[in-house]
Amino acid sequence: MRAKHAPSRFGINGRSTSVRIGSLSFTKDDGTTVIDAAVKLSFRQVGRSQEEAFIKKAHQDFQGKDFPAGGNPLEYLPKILMSHEYPSFKTDIIRKAVLSNVDDLHHLGTRVPELLVMPAYKPLSSLTEQGDTVLLDAFLQLMYCHAMLWSIGIEHGDISPGNLMVDPETGKPKLCDFDLSHLRTETRPKGDSNAGTQPFMAIELLTERAMLGEIPRVYRHEVESFVAVLVWIVLRYRKGVLADDSTTKGWTDPSFTKCKDARETTVMRILAGSLPKPSWVSNKIWKVVEDAVSSMERELGRAKTLRAERMWAKGREDAAQIASADEELGRLDGMEFIEKLCAWFLFKGPLGDELAVVLKGQITGPESVAM
Repeated sequence: MRAKHAPSRFGINGRSTSVRIGSLSFTKDDGTTVIDAAVKLSFRQVGRSQEEAFIKKAHQDFQGKDFPAGGNPLEYLPKILMSHEYPSFKTDIIRKAVLSNVDDLHHLGTRVPELLVMPAYKPLSSLTEQGDTVLLDAFLQLMYCHAMLWSIGIEHGDISPGNLMVDPETGKPKLCDFDLSHLRTETRPKGDSNAGTQPFMAIELLTERAMLGEIPRVYRHEVESFVAVLVWIVLRYRKGVLADDSTTKGWTDPSFTKCKDARETTVMRILAGSLPKPSWVSNKIWKVVEDAVSSMERELGRAKTLRAERMWAKGREDAAQIASADEELGRLDGMEFIEKLCAWFLFKGPLGDELAVVLKGQITGPESVAM
Protein backbone atom coordinates (compact mmCIF):
# COMPACT_ATOMS: atom_id res chain seq x y z
CA MET A 1 0.00 0.00 0.00
CA ARG A 2 1.29 3.43 -0.89
CA ALA A 3 0.80 6.62 1.06
CA LYS A 4 -2.00 8.91 -0.09
CA HIS A 5 0.47 11.43 -1.46
CA ALA A 6 3.53 10.61 -3.53
CA PRO A 7 6.80 12.21 -2.44
CA SER A 8 8.07 15.06 -4.57
CA ARG A 9 11.69 13.87 -4.58
CA PHE A 10 12.53 11.17 -2.08
CA GLY A 11 10.28 8.86 -0.14
CA ILE A 12 10.14 6.15 2.48
CA ASN A 13 7.81 3.82 0.58
CA GLY A 14 9.85 2.71 -2.38
CA ARG A 15 7.60 0.09 -3.93
CA SER A 16 4.28 -1.70 -3.88
CA THR A 17 4.65 -5.41 -3.17
CA SER A 18 2.22 -8.27 -2.70
CA VAL A 19 3.24 -11.68 -1.29
CA ARG A 20 1.14 -14.83 -1.20
CA ILE A 21 1.99 -18.25 0.26
CA GLY A 22 0.96 -21.38 -1.62
CA SER A 23 2.41 -24.56 -3.06
CA LEU A 24 4.55 -25.28 -6.09
CA SER A 25 4.72 -28.56 -8.01
CA PHE A 26 7.79 -29.85 -9.87
CA THR A 27 7.18 -32.69 -12.28
CA LYS A 28 10.10 -34.80 -13.53
CA ASP A 29 10.54 -38.27 -14.95
CA ASP A 30 10.72 -39.75 -11.45
CA GLY A 31 7.52 -38.08 -10.23
CA THR A 32 6.10 -34.88 -8.82
CA THR A 33 7.43 -32.88 -5.87
CA VAL A 34 5.27 -30.33 -4.04
CA ILE A 35 6.82 -27.64 -1.83
CA ASP A 36 5.54 -24.64 0.08
CA ALA A 37 6.32 -21.50 -1.92
CA ALA A 38 6.02 -17.74 -1.70
CA VAL A 39 4.92 -15.77 -4.75
CA LYS A 40 5.81 -12.09 -4.78
CA LEU A 41 4.50 -9.54 -7.23
CA SER A 42 6.40 -6.26 -7.06
CA PHE A 43 6.58 -3.14 -9.20
CA ARG A 44 10.26 -2.48 -9.74
CA GLN A 45 11.30 1.02 -10.63
CA VAL A 46 13.09 1.20 -13.96
CA GLY A 47 16.71 1.91 -13.13
CA ARG A 48 16.82 -0.65 -10.32
CA SER A 49 18.25 -4.10 -11.07
CA GLN A 50 16.10 -7.21 -10.83
CA GLU A 51 16.37 -9.08 -7.52
CA GLU A 52 17.90 -12.05 -9.29
CA ALA A 53 20.80 -9.86 -10.48
CA PHE A 54 21.99 -9.31 -6.91
CA ILE A 55 21.93 -13.03 -6.15
CA LYS A 56 23.88 -13.78 -9.32
CA LYS A 57 26.44 -11.08 -8.50
CA ALA A 58 27.03 -12.63 -5.08
CA HIS A 59 27.50 -16.10 -6.60
CA GLN A 60 29.97 -14.74 -9.13
CA ASP A 61 32.07 -13.12 -6.40
CA PHE A 62 31.95 -15.81 -3.71
CA GLN A 63 31.49 -19.11 -5.57
CA GLY A 64 34.47 -21.43 -5.14
CA LYS A 65 36.15 -19.44 -2.37
CA ASP A 66 37.24 -21.07 0.87
CA PHE A 67 35.25 -20.11 3.95
CA PRO A 68 35.19 -21.55 7.47
CA ALA A 69 32.13 -23.55 8.53
CA GLY A 70 29.15 -21.19 8.56
CA GLY A 71 31.16 -18.48 6.80
CA ASN A 72 29.97 -18.85 3.21
CA PRO A 73 27.61 -15.88 2.63
CA LEU A 74 25.88 -17.77 -0.19
CA GLU A 75 24.35 -20.08 2.44
CA TYR A 76 22.25 -17.17 3.69
CA LEU A 77 20.83 -16.00 0.38
CA PRO A 78 17.33 -17.03 -0.74
CA LYS A 79 16.76 -19.57 -3.48
CA ILE A 80 14.89 -18.08 -6.42
CA LEU A 81 12.75 -20.72 -8.14
CA MET A 82 11.39 -18.46 -10.85
CA SER A 83 11.73 -14.82 -11.85
CA HIS A 84 9.92 -13.05 -14.64
CA GLU A 85 9.24 -9.44 -15.56
CA TYR A 86 6.49 -8.06 -17.78
CA PRO A 87 7.98 -5.07 -19.61
CA SER A 88 5.18 -5.06 -22.18
CA PHE A 89 2.66 -3.86 -19.57
CA LYS A 90 1.89 -0.18 -20.02
CA THR A 91 2.97 1.94 -17.10
CA ASP A 92 -0.18 4.08 -17.15
CA ILE A 93 -2.36 0.95 -16.81
CA ILE A 94 -0.26 -0.29 -13.90
CA ARG A 95 -0.51 3.05 -12.19
CA LYS A 96 -4.29 3.18 -12.52
CA ALA A 97 -4.76 -0.44 -11.39
CA VAL A 98 -2.27 -0.63 -8.54
CA LEU A 99 -1.60 2.92 -7.44
CA SER A 100 -5.04 4.40 -7.90
CA ASN A 101 -5.06 5.72 -4.33
CA VAL A 102 -2.08 7.98 -5.02
CA ASP A 103 -3.08 11.53 -5.92
CA ASP A 104 0.10 12.57 -7.72
CA LEU A 105 1.77 9.94 -9.91
CA HIS A 106 4.26 12.22 -11.63
CA HIS A 107 7.18 11.41 -9.34
CA LEU A 108 6.76 7.63 -9.04
CA GLY A 109 8.82 6.91 -12.12
CA THR A 110 8.33 4.16 -14.68
CA ARG A 111 7.77 0.76 -13.13
CA VAL A 112 7.83 -2.81 -14.38
CA PRO A 113 5.78 -5.60 -12.76
CA GLU A 114 7.95 -8.51 -11.68
CA LEU A 115 6.95 -11.96 -10.45
CA LEU A 116 9.25 -13.90 -8.13
CA VAL A 117 8.76 -17.43 -6.75
CA MET A 118 10.86 -18.74 -3.88
CA PRO A 119 10.53 -21.26 -1.03
CA ALA A 120 8.21 -20.23 1.79
CA TYR A 121 10.55 -19.15 4.58
CA LYS A 122 9.59 -18.41 8.18
CA PRO A 123 10.27 -15.12 9.97
CA LEU A 124 13.36 -14.85 12.13
CA SER A 125 11.10 -14.30 15.16
CA SER A 126 10.08 -17.96 14.89
CA LEU A 127 13.50 -18.85 16.33
CA THR A 128 12.53 -17.41 19.72
CA GLU A 129 11.12 -20.84 20.47
CA GLN A 130 14.47 -22.56 19.87
CA GLY A 131 16.60 -20.86 22.50
CA ASP A 132 19.05 -18.00 22.85
CA THR A 133 21.98 -19.45 20.94
CA VAL A 134 19.96 -20.37 17.84
CA LEU A 135 18.38 -16.91 17.59
CA LEU A 136 21.58 -14.96 18.22
CA ASP A 137 23.66 -17.12 15.85
CA ALA A 138 21.09 -16.66 13.07
CA PHE A 139 21.03 -12.92 13.64
CA LEU A 140 24.82 -12.82 13.59
CA GLN A 141 24.96 -14.82 10.35
CA LEU A 142 22.53 -12.42 8.66
CA MET A 143 24.55 -9.39 9.70
CA TYR A 144 27.64 -11.17 8.40
CA CYS A 145 26.01 -12.01 5.04
CA HIS A 146 24.78 -8.43 4.68
CA ALA A 147 28.27 -7.03 5.40
CA MET A 148 29.90 -9.41 2.92
CA LEU A 149 27.45 -8.30 0.24
CA TRP A 150 28.11 -4.65 1.04
CA SER A 151 31.85 -5.31 0.65
CA ILE A 152 31.32 -6.33 -2.99
CA GLY A 153 29.08 -3.38 -3.80
CA ILE A 154 25.62 -4.84 -3.04
CA GLU A 155 23.70 -2.47 -0.76
CA HIS A 156 20.60 -4.24 0.56
CA GLY A 157 18.72 -1.13 1.67
CA ASP A 158 15.74 -2.68 3.46
CA ILE A 159 16.67 -4.47 6.68
CA SER A 160 13.41 -5.38 8.44
CA PRO A 161 11.80 -8.37 10.22
CA GLY A 162 9.98 -9.31 7.03
CA ASN A 163 13.27 -9.65 5.16
CA LEU A 164 15.21 -11.63 7.79
CA MET A 165 13.88 -15.15 7.39
CA VAL A 166 14.66 -18.80 8.16
CA ASP A 167 14.50 -21.85 5.91
CA PRO A 168 12.34 -24.35 7.87
CA GLU A 169 13.92 -27.25 5.98
CA THR A 170 17.58 -26.46 6.73
CA GLY A 171 17.35 -24.05 9.66
CA LYS A 172 19.55 -21.60 7.75
CA PRO A 173 18.72 -17.89 8.12
CA LYS A 174 18.02 -16.10 4.83
CA LEU A 175 18.56 -12.46 3.86
CA CYS A 176 15.62 -11.81 1.54
CA ASP A 177 14.00 -9.12 -0.58
CA PHE A 178 16.45 -7.27 -2.81
CA ASP A 179 13.91 -5.18 -4.69
CA LEU A 180 15.19 -1.96 -3.06
CA SER A 181 18.85 -2.96 -3.29
CA HIS A 182 21.52 -1.10 -5.20
CA LEU A 183 24.70 -2.09 -7.02
CA ARG A 184 27.30 0.53 -6.22
CA THR A 185 28.68 0.35 -9.75
CA GLU A 186 25.35 1.53 -11.16
CA THR A 187 23.67 4.94 -11.17
CA ARG A 188 21.07 5.32 -8.45
CA PRO A 189 17.49 5.60 -9.74
CA LYS A 190 15.75 8.94 -9.49
CA GLY A 191 13.22 9.41 -6.71
CA ASP A 192 12.45 7.08 -3.80
CA SER A 193 16.16 6.93 -2.95
CA ASN A 194 15.39 7.15 0.75
CA ALA A 195 13.32 3.99 0.59
CA GLY A 196 12.93 1.27 3.18
CA THR A 197 10.62 -0.17 5.84
CA GLN A 198 9.93 2.86 8.01
CA PRO A 199 9.95 1.40 11.57
CA PHE A 200 13.46 0.01 11.05
CA MET A 201 15.20 2.70 9.05
CA ALA A 202 18.11 4.55 10.62
CA ILE A 203 16.92 7.52 12.69
CA GLU A 204 19.02 9.85 10.52
CA LEU A 205 17.03 8.73 7.47
CA LEU A 206 13.71 9.53 9.17
CA THR A 207 14.31 13.27 8.93
CA GLU A 208 13.38 16.13 6.64
CA ARG A 209 17.01 16.40 5.53
CA ALA A 210 16.92 12.79 4.39
CA MET A 211 13.63 13.41 2.58
CA LEU A 212 15.38 16.21 0.71
CA GLY A 213 18.11 13.82 -0.37
CA GLU A 214 20.81 15.47 1.72
CA ILE A 215 21.83 12.32 3.64
CA PRO A 216 23.33 9.44 1.64
CA ARG A 217 22.73 5.93 2.92
CA VAL A 218 25.87 4.42 4.45
CA TYR A 219 26.78 1.05 5.96
CA ARG A 220 26.27 2.34 9.53
CA HIS A 221 22.61 3.06 8.70
CA GLU A 222 22.08 -0.60 7.83
CA VAL A 223 23.67 -1.73 11.10
CA GLU A 224 21.27 0.56 12.96
CA SER A 225 18.39 -1.15 11.16
CA PHE A 226 19.65 -4.54 12.35
CA VAL A 227 19.71 -3.23 15.93
CA ALA A 228 16.12 -1.99 15.54
CA VAL A 229 15.02 -5.43 14.31
CA LEU A 230 16.76 -7.15 17.24
CA VAL A 231 15.01 -4.87 19.75
CA TRP A 232 11.66 -5.41 17.96
CA ILE A 233 11.91 -9.21 18.06
CA VAL A 234 13.16 -9.46 21.65
CA LEU A 235 10.52 -7.08 23.04
CA ARG A 236 7.59 -8.62 21.17
CA TYR A 237 8.02 -12.36 20.62
CA ARG A 238 7.95 -15.36 22.95
CA LYS A 239 8.27 -18.93 21.72
CA GLY A 240 7.68 -17.83 18.14
CA VAL A 241 4.46 -15.88 18.67
CA LEU A 242 3.60 -12.26 19.47
CA ALA A 243 3.50 -11.81 23.24
CA ASP A 244 3.48 -8.04 23.80
CA ASP A 245 3.49 -5.08 21.43
CA SER A 246 2.92 -2.32 23.98
CA THR A 247 6.49 -0.99 23.91
CA THR A 248 6.71 -0.81 20.10
CA LYS A 249 3.25 0.32 19.01
CA GLY A 250 4.36 3.80 18.04
CA TRP A 251 7.02 2.41 15.71
CA THR A 252 4.43 1.64 13.06
CA ASP A 253 2.84 5.10 12.97
CA PRO A 254 2.52 6.16 9.29
CA SER A 255 4.11 9.53 10.09
CA PHE A 256 7.88 9.17 9.81
CA THR A 257 8.38 11.84 12.48
CA LYS A 258 6.12 10.03 14.97
CA CYS A 259 7.77 6.72 14.10
CA LYS A 260 11.17 8.31 14.75
CA ASP A 261 10.02 9.72 18.11
CA ALA A 262 8.66 6.33 19.22
CA ARG A 263 11.88 4.53 18.27
CA GLU A 264 13.99 7.09 20.09
CA THR A 265 11.81 6.77 23.19
CA THR A 266 12.33 3.00 23.25
CA VAL A 267 16.08 3.42 22.83
CA MET A 268 16.31 6.07 25.55
CA ARG A 269 14.33 3.89 27.96
CA ILE A 270 16.68 0.97 27.32
CA LEU A 271 19.70 3.22 27.91
CA ALA A 272 18.18 4.64 31.09
CA GLY A 273 17.24 1.20 32.40
CA SER A 274 13.59 2.25 32.71
CA LEU A 275 12.30 -0.24 30.15
CA PRO A 276 12.08 -3.52 32.05
CA LYS A 277 13.35 -6.73 30.54
CA PRO A 278 10.36 -8.83 29.38
CA SER A 279 9.83 -11.73 31.78
CA TRP A 280 10.39 -14.34 29.07
CA VAL A 281 13.69 -12.87 27.85
CA SER A 282 16.91 -14.35 29.24
CA ASN A 283 19.62 -12.24 30.84
CA LYS A 284 21.96 -13.37 28.05
CA ILE A 285 19.85 -11.93 25.24
CA TRP A 286 18.96 -8.79 27.18
CA LYS A 287 22.66 -8.13 27.74
CA VAL A 288 23.24 -8.39 23.97
CA VAL A 289 20.34 -6.01 23.31
CA GLU A 290 21.57 -3.44 25.83
CA ASP A 291 25.09 -3.64 24.43
CA ALA A 292 23.93 -3.29 20.81
CA VAL A 293 21.73 -0.30 21.63
CA SER A 294 24.34 1.46 23.75
CA SER A 295 27.15 0.75 21.27
CA MET A 296 25.08 2.05 18.36
CA GLU A 297 24.07 5.20 20.24
CA ARG A 298 27.66 5.80 21.24
CA GLU A 299 28.79 5.80 17.60
CA LEU A 300 25.83 7.93 16.48
CA GLY A 301 26.73 10.45 19.15
CA ARG A 302 30.35 10.44 18.04
CA ALA A 303 29.32 11.10 14.42
CA LYS A 304 27.18 14.05 15.53
CA THR A 305 30.07 15.45 17.57
CA LEU A 306 32.47 15.10 14.66
CA ARG A 307 30.15 17.02 12.33
CA ALA A 308 29.98 19.82 14.90
CA GLU A 309 33.76 19.79 15.31
CA ARG A 310 34.18 19.98 11.55
CA MET A 311 31.90 23.02 11.31
CA TRP A 312 33.73 24.64 14.23
CA ALA A 313 37.11 24.02 12.54
CA LYS A 314 35.78 25.28 9.20
CA GLY A 315 34.83 28.59 10.77
CA ARG A 316 38.36 28.93 12.05
CA GLU A 317 39.93 27.71 8.80
CA ASP A 318 41.67 24.92 10.68
CA ALA A 319 42.54 22.58 7.81
CA ALA A 320 44.19 19.98 10.05
CA GLN A 321 41.13 19.70 12.32
CA ILE A 322 38.81 19.47 9.30
CA ALA A 323 40.91 16.66 7.81
CA SER A 324 40.95 14.82 11.13
CA ALA A 325 37.16 15.02 11.49
CA ASP A 326 36.65 13.90 7.88
CA GLU A 327 38.93 10.92 8.38
CA GLU A 328 37.12 9.70 11.49
CA LEU A 329 33.71 10.31 9.92
CA GLY A 330 34.85 8.23 6.96
CA ARG A 331 35.65 5.34 9.29
CA LEU A 332 32.25 5.63 10.99
CA ASP A 333 30.32 5.78 7.71
CA GLY A 334 32.34 3.20 5.79
CA MET A 335 32.97 -0.47 6.31
CA GLU A 336 35.75 0.24 8.77
CA PHE A 337 32.77 0.39 11.13
CA ILE A 338 33.13 -3.42 11.08
CA GLU A 339 36.05 -3.06 13.51
CA LYS A 340 33.68 -1.52 16.07
CA LEU A 341 30.84 -3.92 15.28
CA CYS A 342 33.01 -6.99 15.90
CA ALA A 343 33.67 -5.76 19.44
CA TRP A 344 29.97 -5.97 20.35
CA PHE A 345 28.73 -8.73 22.68
CA LEU A 346 26.84 -10.22 19.72
CA PHE A 347 30.18 -11.25 18.21
CA LYS A 348 31.56 -12.74 21.43
CA GLY A 349 31.73 -16.50 20.96
CA PRO A 350 33.27 -19.11 18.64
CA LEU A 351 31.02 -18.30 15.67
CA GLY A 352 31.39 -14.55 16.12
CA ASP A 353 35.17 -14.83 16.39
CA GLU A 354 35.38 -16.80 13.13
CA LEU A 355 33.04 -14.50 11.20
CA ALA A 356 34.84 -11.41 12.50
CA VAL A 357 38.13 -12.69 11.09
CA VAL A 358 36.54 -13.27 7.66
CA LEU A 359 34.87 -9.84 7.66
CA LYS A 360 38.00 -7.96 8.62
CA GLY A 361 39.96 -9.77 5.93
CA GLN A 362 37.25 -9.13 3.35
CA ILE A 363 37.00 -5.36 3.82
CA THR A 364 40.78 -4.91 3.56
CA GLY A 365 41.36 -7.44 0.76
CA PRO A 366 42.39 -6.46 -2.78
CA GLU A 367 39.00 -7.42 -4.27
CA SER A 368 36.92 -5.40 -1.82
CA VAL A 369 34.90 -2.40 -3.00
CA ALA A 370 33.83 -1.67 0.56
CA MET A 371 32.72 1.85 1.34
